[in-house]
Amino acid sequence: MINDSDDDPTRSCVAAEQLLAGAWDDARKQEIHAAIEASGIEYGPQTWRALETTLDAYTGEWLAMHRNACEATYVHHQQSTRCFT
Repeated sequence: MINDSDDDPTRSCVAAEQLLAGAWDDARKQEIHAAIEASGIEYGPQTWRALETTLDAYTGEWLAMHRNACEATYVHHQQSTRCFT
């Protein structure tokens, strides 16, 4: 769980995007897109579109699962904190 230094666990549950910082965020997307463009390969644009679409979908699903697990732990108390961490 992300510690926002306040006692509202729901804020932490929706802040999971911070966990992806540097892995798949706007800066990382720009870096990878530039590298693919710089390669000069003719299928670069298609590769980039496929990669971005796939990783955006994956991270979206991961964020949703993380939020569900976080809320099950800290909001609904359906599982222990040990299960979440």
